[in-house]
Amino acid sequence: MLVGSRPNEMAFPLREEEFQILREGEISTARSSRDVCVGIGATALAGLIGVLCTVDWETAWKAEHRGSFLFWLALLWLLLGGSVVGAWIHQSRLQRVREDSPYSRLTTRITDWFGVQRSQGEQALVAHEHDLAVLSARYGANQGWADVAPLLRTKIRDGKLQIPVTNHELGSDPALNVGKALEVDYSLRGKLYRKIVPEGQELSIPENQ
Repeated sequence: MLVGSRPNEMAFPLREEEFQILREGEISTARSSRDVCVGIGATALAGLIGVLCTVDWETAWKAEHRGSFLFWLALLWLLLGGSVVGAWIHQSRLQRVREDSPYSRLTTRITDWFGVQRSQGEQALVAHEHDLAVLSARYGANQGWADVAPLLRTKIRDGKLQIPVTNHELGSDPALNVGKALEVDYSLRGKLYRKIVPEGQELSIPENQ
């Protein structure tokens, strides 16, 4: 990801999982506030139902108890109504944060960017599976071998590899006065192959190219 420089501005790179943590944190604030209101409302409703179901109305309605009873009844109704309004406000805020806010527009842009990068990475991986890749290669015989994989990789042109198996082309003679061979492990079109070519012949991958 390349970000153009801007005067007096600093940038910090984020991995996708770090971005998701920040994103969840912002939404969690609104969700937690809503849940607190729901909890208070549920408690107030339970208390209100308990009072209405268990109160001795004859006693509660007597002049000496009526004021206290009405006070606690009104308090429970107030808590219930306030929590419902609070939950609605925080739910609306949560919905707005998710769908129509600078935060939601920014997260949508970043999420889309990560999606594009993932898609491009998957396409590149599929394309790579169709390429020729030298996994390992050695040239020699008996106890004398030279690693020639890096050399062979530089010789790949347009998905093809052709090179005479000689000391000169492969850069050394790892086993003097002995007939040698080139052993190559490679992948082509997503499949693994091994080819052994005696000294003096030509390595050609794919065949007959």
